[in-house]
Amino acid sequence: EIDMSDLSSTEHPHLPSDVCNYEHQITGYGNLLPHKIGDDPLGQFLYSPSERCVYKPVQEAPKGPREVNFYEAVFGLRKDEPPFDPQQRHQVQQLSALRCFLSSFLGVHQHPVTGKLYIRLSDLLDGFARPSIIDIKMGARRHEPDCSGETKERPDRYAYRQQTGFFVTGMRLWRQECHGYELHGKRYGREVTPSNMQTAVLQPLLSTAPAQHRVFLVKQLLAGLESLQRWFETQRMYHFYASSILLGVESCPQRDPDVLVCMVDFTHVVPVPDNQPDTGYLLGLGNLIGICCECERELLPAQRDSSQVVDVFHPLNN
Repeated sequence: EIDMSDLSSTEHPHLPSDVCNYEHQITGYGNLLPHKIGDDPLGQFLYSPSERCVYKPVQEAPKGPREVNFYEAVFGLRKDEPPFDPQQRHQVQQLSALRCFLSSFLGVHQHPVTGKLYIRLSDLLDGFARPSIIDIKMGARRHEPDCSGETKERPDRYAYRQQTGFFVTGMRLWRQECHGYELHGKRYGREVTPSNMQTAVLQPLLSTAPAQHRVFLVKQLLAGLESLQRWFETQRMYHFYASSILLGVESCPQRDPDVLVCMVDFTHVVPVPDNQPDTGYLLGLGNLIGICCECERELLPAQRDSSQVVDVFHPLNN
């Protein structure tokens, strides 16, 4: 595995000169600050309009190198791998199946002024006109078992993580009526409980889309989550901590319906030492799939009356 010294000592291509703030970032520091090439705000995702690519800052070791390692493993970019035995070949095939759920990894680039490193990724939202997104941190615990003592001792501010298997960390919801975005953060997520998660997680996202599109959208979200669940049920390579699923929908009434089901944030992905499934992630996936199924059940009666579109989901009350 590469470490921070390996990354820093390697020559990397510079960031393109047209990078700016990535407007769709919904979590992380600095996402509301202006940016130009000489600045270096902490945690800010950058975007190149000419390349249509996103640049994510590489965090300090061990988190940053761990994330780069994971992307290189998934996209088959390891330069020093030994010849594969049958088990390794199977693992490579399993990992490659994740590519459809990830931004394409396009290497590591460097800030020409500060020297800071960035992971170059394809823009997941390229092609969306008005994307609405929810960021859901997956798993029944917020950190890996061998993390620092300080992190372990810090209390978890989300009381229901072991029951839900996820934590909503942010929403960016397009509201056609006011022609702008409605933002929600971790404070909203802490109010999601096992008793209200059926209405508090997916319904706000679906309420941004035209009513006639919602059955299609929820079916597509469900299909993506079930496909990801099948992968997690068989893989024994990694456990994913503090890793997110992004769920998104096209909210523009003039566009065809479209969805996003994507995994992001791999700074706390660790190899499995004991061949055990990632039960925490699977718990969260199972609950999200259940929420999708419930939304579909609520929407189908409205769709059957083809003479009238019934809006069964409503925007959040602020």
